[in-house]
Amino acid sequence: LTDFDIVQIVMARRLGTRISETARLVGCSVSNVVSTYAKWMNDGETSSRRHGVGRPHA
Repeated sequence: LTDFDIVQIVMARRLGTRISETARLVGCSVSNVVSTYAKWMNDGETSSRRHGVGRPHA
């Protein structure tokens, strides 16, 4: 997945979009959506976070 795909997944899920709909919109599998979002929620270490996407760290 590209950084853009990861951001799309995170934002769609945060807005309450269903996993299957998120996968369809991004063009990836449901398992990719689940694993990408879980990784982002657990440790925030996806490449999109390292590139300054989202809120700045305090």
